[in-house]
Amino acid sequence: MKKNIIITLAEKLWLISLIFAFFLVLFFLVYPFADNLVFRFSIKSAAEKSLLLQNSLQIESQQALSQAKDIVAGGDITTLIKNNDSSYLPTILDMEARKRGLTFLAAVNKDGVNLASIPVSSNSGDYVFQTTAWGRAAAHGKEMATIGGGNIFPLIMVGAEPIMEESSVAGAVFAGYLINDDYAAKLKSKYFSDGYQVLFYSKNDGVLGDSFSDQPTRNFLSAYFNVGSDWIQNGLSGQIVQVNGENYYVENYIFPDPEKIDGGPGGALIFLPYSSAYWYIVDSSVLFLIFLTLAFFVYFHWHRGGHRKLIIIIIIILGLIIFFSTLYYSYQTIAKEVTIIKSPPYTIYNSTIKLEPDNDVIDQSAEQHIAIQVATGGEAINAVQAEVDYDPDKIKVADIITANSFCSQNLFVEKNIDNTKGVVTIICGIPSPGFTGPGGVIAELLIQPIKKGAFSLNFATSTQVLANDGLGTDVLRQAVGGSYLVENFLNSGKTVTSSKAILLFSPTHPNSNRWYNSRAIDIFWVPLSGYDYYYLLDNSSSTVPAGEFSTKENEVNLSVNKDGVYYFHILAVKNGVALPAVNYKIMIDDTPPPAPVILASATKVKVGDLVRFQFSGSNNLSGLAKGFYVKIDNSILFPSGPKLDIPFLESGRHYLTLRVFDKAGNYSEATKEIDVGMK
Repeated sequence: MKKNIIITLAEKLWLISLIFAFFLVLFFLVYPFADNLVFRFSIKSAAEKSLLLQNSLQIESQQALSQAKDIVAGGDITTLIKNNDSSYLPTILDMEARKRGLTFLAAVNKDGVNLASIPVSSNSGDYVFQTTAWGRAAAHGKEMATIGGGNIFPLIMVGAEPIMEESSVAGAVFAGYLINDDYAAKLKSKYFSDGYQVLFYSKNDGVLGDSFSDQPTRNFLSAYFNVGSDWIQNGLSGQIVQVNGENYYVENYIFPDPEKIDGGPGGALIFLPYSSAYWYIVDSSVLFLIFLTLAFFVYFHWHRGGHRKLIIIIIIILGLIIFFSTLYYSYQTIAKEVTIIKSPPYTIYNSTIKLEPDNDVIDQSAEQHIAIQVATGGEAINAVQAEVDYDPDKIKVADIITANSFCSQNLFVEKNIDNTKGVVTIICGIPSPGFTGPGGVIAELLIQPIKKGAFSLNFATSTQVLANDGLGTDVLRQAVGGSYLVENFLNSGKTVTSSKAILLFSPTHPNSNRWYNSRAIDIFWVPLSGYDYYYLLDNSSSTVPAGEFSTKENEVNLSVNKDGVYYFHILAVKNGVALPAVNYKIMIDDTPPPAPVILASATKVKVGDLVRFQFSGSNNLSGLAKGFYVKIDNSILFPSGPKLDIPFLESGRHYLTLRVFDKAGNYSEATKEIDVGMK
């Protein structure tokens, strides 16, 4: 009897050991499988949602095109466009936009001159056929549905429908939607479930709109997805970020460029709730445990040994341990990979000030609204000083309009126009907590061109944007002026094609006052009937083409093999008689600046010590953009000033990466290692 008990105990111990070993091996097999399952599910879901976004945007753009077609077919607006009658167009366009739920609607005549548009901040007199991709398509009698950059607005979803009269273009209608917070919220509610979010960005302006509901979150997103980040500059995708405690797998969809000129105007980020992937672990693990338990029940139904209940209990306990351990270690893995988006521990330097539009072809007879805009990139600001210089012989500033300003109307310290010296000065304040946003209007300048030709608006060095940090820190990183071309089409009795003028525009280098990093140059001009064109590209501002290159077309594609300031010269000749030569300035810098320099107060410190950093960079051809971008290890790349103090709270080797941009958008990096030891 005693011998039988000993055998039974040995048998039980052997079975327990066997089961334990089995589950131990099973754990090491299941854990990486489950963790891989989370990641693969997230990628698959993100890819599906990205495809859904692409499809939804295609649907929306086709709807915009359909609206433009309906308006053209309606006849009323078409008749006014053909008659060049802008008297009633603004009212009719407003009615059509409201009826159809459009936020952008424009009517242009046969020369591509904007007669009227919605919103009213869009200028009449703009020469749309040259300055936008959809305008160039309509000028050739082609319809287009796309997302692209506009003159006034960074991104617009637009449908372009030309008005054809026999085989000629008699005008065009452009209908669509402005890409902003409202549009992001609309898209989410229409195509996505509650857990998903969408964010739109422009390569030149950063975040333009998102579907997150609260302003603090939007401020963090604007700071994180800044124009200097890899998300915007390099199309970074497939990363895990945490927003307000929620983990998201983020997929980056870059909008295609319809003309394949510069790689696209921007894109959209899809935020997929990463935690939803764990339900697949739960489902898989529960099903696995049920299957395993049922298998043992079936087995022990035929096996009548007295130890089967004990084995079943052990199986269930070990199975539950494996199940919860898998979840725990999967969460731990994600915690190491996630980037937390939160308010930076220091004042960031990411504000930009610019003109909207910063380039345009406009009519001399039409007053133009040019807005001065500030994008803060996330930091709060409470004061702005903008000084704009211009040539008073070429334009007159008729008024400073502040009705749409984010500054308080009673805090405009100065609004001064000096049409003798050619200077506009605006100083205004914003009450606490200040202004944050992707793009706010300080004021609009009402411009009246005096004569045909080119003119520019430039920000003086006294221009400042001050942070709401109690110190009045100047957080202005970049100020972008504008360049414009003036012609006289609307009230001169002439059309573009009958006027004796060559009107040049470059979609690759649209602003003659800005540096660009593209060495491929596209030049368009309005064709003049019966003329041949002689052209030349060189480094002189006064060259007259002498027949070196010629064409009968109205566009050329050129390239240069080195950086520099170039001038495109063109001469129109008919029957041996030449019109005055015209030139167009192009500034190119395709070379990254020298690597920046990082100075640190110490490179070997203890946990909790503060390291003081100082940054500097060297100028290249275009000059350095103001401000730097900094990240610690693989964290967020945030803008920074030339000095930064950082406490190191974790031991080990840490790496500070510094990125510096030049004014053409090229950048270089440097890294400093900080060795943090235990106290």
